[in-house]
Amino acid sequence: MIIGIGGVNIDFKYELETNKLNSSNQATFTQSYGGVMRNVLENLGRLNVNVSLVSFVGKDILGDAVLEYSKEYMDISLVKRVEEPTGTYAAFSYDDDLLIGASSISLKFSAEYLKKIETHLIKAEMLVFDSNLDKESISYLISLGNKYNIKTVLIGVSDPKMKNVPEDLNGLYLAIHNLGEVRTYFKSKLDGLSLNKMMKEKGVKNSIITNGKKNVFYNKYEIKVKENPNFIDPTGLGDSFSAGVIYGDTKGYSLEYACVIGMTNSYYTGETKLTVRDNLTEEKLLKEVELYYD
Repeated sequence: MIIGIGGVNIDFKYELETNKLNSSNQATFTQSYGGVMRNVLENLGRLNVNVSLVSFVGKDILGDAVLEYSKEYMDISLVKRVEEPTGTYAAFSYDDDLLIGASSISLKFSAEYLKKIETHLIKAEMLVFDSNLDKESISYLISLGNKYNIKTVLIGVSDPKMKNVPEDLNGLYLAIHNLGEVRTYFKSKLDGLSLNKMMKEKGVKNSIITNGKKNVFYNKYEIKVKENPNFIDPTGLGDSFSAGVIYGDTKGYSLEYACVIGMTNSYYTGETKLTVRDNLTEEKLLKEVELYYD
């Protein structure tokens, strides 16, 4: 079983027809259920992976809705209801690019809280968490993985949140970030392969760095991203990539092939306006990988 620790929120997505600051812009609007970790787990759940979510949602109508929807794809027994409102995320895109994202996520995670549910956490084969958590929580989860021989995966969420990533990453099984995040972490403008080397020097066993529509760096290697002529929307691409990589790892594939699975899932997610595509199945994805990898 995979246990994911991270945020849950409602996504409000606006695709702008014009891009004028200090002015009203016409846009098309879609609403979906989000949160980096929830998105990753929904992808995995649709791929027949046994997953469980550790998170917090408000005692409100949005919290009711996101849990009712999510329970089809993941175990939600470790989601705690709180008095604060359920988090929201708004994404504004123009011409196929994300202009700005704004979140109102109020996380309650702490190492102290995670220790209270440690008996549940140590039953996992893999612990997946994102950089919305604070340094102490991330360090605790890495140490828990080291102690109980559990694979640990850290997923970056944004450049500013890299302040939450601890200096000591020794024993972390897999780190998945974009280029900007890792450059922020190291305060460096080096290329992806050089930054992966620096991550390895910090004790990370495997490091993956994505570079938008250009390439993906994994450890000492690089894969070019395939251009998609049917691309529609960028939201959720990172989450679908991370889920594909994790899926590949659970199946025992090489890191290269796991990256290709992630790139394939991201490729086809970009053809929809959904944060997690609703036509995703394990059989479908494996067929898509053959087409993508050809």
